[in-house]
Amino acid sequence: MSDTQPVTSIQTDDLEMRVVLVGPMGVGKTSLMTTLADGGAALLGGTRVLLEFDEPTAEMIRTCKAALDGSLATEQFQVNAMRPSQELTEYRYAVNPRISGVDRFRFPLTVLDMPGGWFGPSGIPASLARNREIFDEFLGSASTLLVPIDATVLMEARLQHQVAALPEILRIQDVMSAVERWTKDRRGLDGSPLPATVVLCPVKCETYVHPVGGHANPAADSMRELVDRFYTAALRELLETQQVALGRILYCPVETIGPVRLTRADWVERDGMLECRPSYEKVGGATRRLPHGGEELFAFLCAEVLTRLRSHWFEVAEWERTQAERPVAPPTGAGLFAKAWFYLVDAWDERTDRVLHRQQQSRLLLELAQLDKAVSAIAEREKRAFENRPDNRFAVLYQAAPGWM
Repeated sequence: MSDTQPVTSIQTDDLEMRVVLVGPMGVGKTSLMTTLADGGAALLGGTRVLLEFDEPTAEMIRTCKAALDGSLATEQFQVNAMRPSQELTEYRYAVNPRISGVDRFRFPLTVLDMPGGWFGPSGIPASLARNREIFDEFLGSASTLLVPIDATVLMEARLQHQVAALPEILRIQDVMSAVERWTKDRRGLDGSPLPATVVLCPVKCETYVHPVGGHANPAADSMRELVDRFYTAALRELLETQQVALGRILYCPVETIGPVRLTRADWVERDGMLECRPSYEKVGGATRRLPHGGEELFAFLCAEVLTRLRSHWFEVAEWERTQAERPVAPPTGAGLFAKAWFYLVDAWDERTDRVLHRQQQSRLLLELAQLDKAVSAIAEREKRAFENRPDNRFAVLYQAAPGWM
């Protein structure tokens, strides 16, 4: 075949989904990542597509599941926040459709957790400056920010002084600062803004969401209104100020446990800070987790990179077609001897080269059709998740209108 290589509009780095997880300590980020893995496994069940993890990620998920399952073994479920960390945590997933025995359609899904210990006045210690450099480099290449929100804190702040303390408890300004830095870095080589999506994920929200297959829960509307009040309005203004023409804000509540409900929420003062201490109980004698929302979140994250992946390989297939249809002819300006040599020797190689390009094009188109079939569950779930329905848990809170800048 010819020595030239296909050039597409999709860069190799764009075939990896990079996500940054931004939230304060104790919000439940590891539980959210475990539920993301649960959702992926459930969504891909019954298909040939594999959800893979590197060993550190697999171990973190195993540990988190064991802790959550252990909590359900007792009558009263108790939320135990993990200790704050100054270290970066990287969750490495990969989706492998395994089409025709090749890995060309396998893509990584990497989530980098901004340490909860970085929030607050102490910030990042000088000894971890390199961690900050790694994080900043990753941040600029991430197309999505996941923002977990403690729904219990948000919903159970009833008194004026509790509501007034929410911005500090939820570290909302720290979250906004991270988003602002991200929007500044989220630009192409020519300075133009790149697609940027913020996903607001209320967690610990089992008491407040619409039950799956059940009656509407009035608290679900209240939770969304509070998210809009404390997050969406400021984020929308920030995206517009930074002229992120392809900006979006999605609403995706995630139940990381499922069969539990809030029994009480005590507010106490500790070290001069107001703190919410909730208590939960199991519902219906549950002995195992029944998480919800992970499938929709997983589908959204995968659908974005699948679109780029398909575009890339369709462009490669089109390039193979153009190579196959190039005329078999001697070089322009060739003399009589060169033309004779071409038709006696080189033309055969050229025709063989065209056949190989045509075969490669046909193979790619066949594999792309197989890919669409293999990942159809992802595309269907992502489309259904954000439909505008009154009973829908999920929503598009903001999307920049085309050409608004």
